[in-house]
Parts: sequence; structure tokens; C-alpha cells
Amino acid sequence: MGKISYLLRATVLPVLVVLQACGGADTETTATPASSVNVGTLKFAFEGAENLTPSEVAAMESHTDVAEFLNAPPESATAKAAAVAVTSPADTRNNETPLPHTTQAPVSSAERLLLKAYLNHPKDATLANFLGLLSLPRSLLANSAPKQSGDRLKHTILAQYFLSRARDLGSNPAWQQRALTLLQLRLDQVMARQSTITAEENHPAHQVFNRAFNEREGDRYLALAQLLDDYAMEPKNVYTAFTLTASNLWIGGEGEHNDPTVLHNFVLGSYFSIRVMDLAQQLEVAWTQNPKATPRFRMATILGGVLGSAPPLAGHRTW
Repeated sequence: MGKISYLLRATVLPVLVVLQACGGADTETTATPASSVNVGTLKFAFEGAENLTPSEVAAMESHTDVAEFLNAPPESATAKAAAVAVTSPADTRNNETPLPHTTQAPVSSAERLLLKAYLNHPKDATLANFLGLLSLPRSLLANSAPKQSGDRLKHTILAQYFLSRARDLGSNPAWQQRALTLLQLRLDQVMARQSTITAEENHPAHQVFNRAFNEREGDRYLALAQLLDDYAMEPKNVYTAFTLTASNLWIGGEGEHNDPTVLHNFVLGSYFSIRVMDLAQQLEVAWTQNPKATPRFRMATILGGVLGSAPPLAGHRTW
């Protein structure tokens, strides 16, 4: 089966073993940490993964963009960091402001090319499935990092998006359905960590977000990472869900024109926008039943407060 028969041997295969487990809920496996998932060391091992058929392997192997990803040379962490550290020069003709990206998490050039290929061909089910596979070993289906990790939560949501997208495009293999079932199970387990909906706005992650929004825009990526960690611990804080929505839309909206990773931000922003609306509605129902003991959450008021707390002109940008 060529090179694809070796890709992700150390990363995806352990997750696929979990997918083969009957129950899945209490099954854990060991996967390579996300920090070591880089081009050149990824090894796929579809042999022995009963839920992946030879025809599915061959389809991925023969895909032009996937093959380019598989054949990409190893890339150092320094090179990946340099790729995101570049700030576009200001375009004075359009009054465009240069944006700092030095705190953006590094993504390999090969993975960026794969995302670009997907954005150019969003109806390509093979690409969608492959991108979902790449997120699986960094998701909550692996146990090489704490379950409270926001990065694990992020990749769980991304894997769910890409695999669901492939399913909507007509791809419906058994391994994909098992993966989607277990991904949702893990997300449900995250939500179960907190029984009561809260609306506090004083978490350290909230303060980092507000400071980044109003004063230090370059820290917006750091704020997002801390908000994800906060949500993983307290998933029913409605303000955290709100700031995650705002943060992802902010980062995605101010991303470079040639940066395909903004897709991740829009996927995450969509996910958390649904969460914040659901939590806010539940909180509103609880308030009508017991207004003295239940806080209210008004997104319009909160958004005005975020902008209103900024120094003069800090909340505005000339485009």
C-alpha cells in the first residue's frame, strides 16, 4: 500500500485501536503527544485496523494533495514558528494595519497546504476524512495529555467537524462512524464535569482575553489557549463560552489572507457560539423560575462592556 501504509503508525493507529473497542467509553490508549506530530515522523498503519478497508487506504494514497503531504520532508519547530511569525506589512493604500502573529501556535507547511487544498475543494470527502484523522491523535481519544487540556478539546472539535463534513459529503465508513460516536462521547464527558451553569467573568483566562482585546492584540492566541483550558475545566461557564466565540471570530477575522488555519478558528467559533446560546437560554429559563438565585447573561450588554472598557480608540480599527 505504499507510503500511506506507514503514516501515523505512532499516532493514529493507537486511536484506531480504541475505535475498534466495543464499548469505547472507558477505553484509553496511548498516543504520541501533539508536540511530536510533525511531517516526516507521522506514520500511518492501516494494516491491522479492521475498520479501514484497503480501498479506503488506496483512495487516500492516490489523492494528489494527500500524497504531497505524505512526501513532504521533515520540518523543524524553528521553521514552523517562522512561518507564523511573519507579519504582513501595512498596506497604506487601504489604511491596513499590520497584525502581530508571533504567539500563534506553529503548524507545519505541509498541513497548511493540506488545509488550503481543502478550502479550494470543500466537497472533497477524502481530504475531509484525512484532516479528521490528523486531529484524532491530538484529541480527547488519546491520553498522552491531561483530559483537561484545551488543546485536546480543540482537536476533538476539529476532528468531529472534518469527519462530519466527510459524512455529509457521502462518505460513511465504519471507522468514521465509530470515531464520531466516541468524539461526541468525550465532549459529553467534558460537559459533565460541571453540574451548574455559571456566569462569572473574573477567571484569569477572562482577564487575559480582556487585556488582549483592549491593549495587547498580539496576545490573542495566548488568550484563546487559556480560554480553551478554562472551558475544559468549567464547561458550563457561559462567559467562557462567549469569549471563546468572540476570540475565535476575532482571530479568524484578522488572520492573514493566505493563512488557511483561520478555518480552525471559524469551526471553533461556530461550535462555541452554539454552546453559549444553549447555556444562555438555560440560564434564562432558570432565572424566570428563581430570579433571586440565578444570574442573567446578556450578550449585547457583555459585548458593549468589552468595547466600552477599552482606552480611547483602542476598541476601533481603521481598515
